[in-house]
Amino acid sequence: MTSSDRRTFIKKSLAILATTPMWAHVASSGPAHAQPATPTKALDENDPMAAGLGYRHDASAVDTAKYPKRSGPDGAKQLCSSCQFYQVGGLKAEGKDGEWGKCIIFANGLVAAGGWCNSWAPKVG
Repeated sequence: MTSSDRRTFIKKSLAILATTPMWAHVASSGPAHAQPATPTKALDENDPMAAGLGYRHDASAVDTAKYPKRSGPDGAKQLCSSCQFYQVGGLKAEGKDGEWGKCIIFANGLVAAGGWCNSWAPKVG
């Protein structure tokens, strides 16, 4: 390898190394990696998925005849805030009081920390 070839190799290597951080930033900031926006409105209890899962903003309003899982002492402990699908708490829903959060099941709105749906499962760990 001649010194001219080495210089060319080094120049090209340095150029590639200099642009690598830029390409990493461009690749990670594109739409494929965009995080979904956090909803700001409360989930509509009449939303087809919410209604199908018996979601209620107030867990005490759940029809326990239709959803016996929610009845009894163990059912009383079942709240969105204690569910494995409740991901981000401490949020405020537009025009609503109390604590709200994101649920991975319901992307259309925020769920009440004191709410409930039939998909409730205890948090692990």
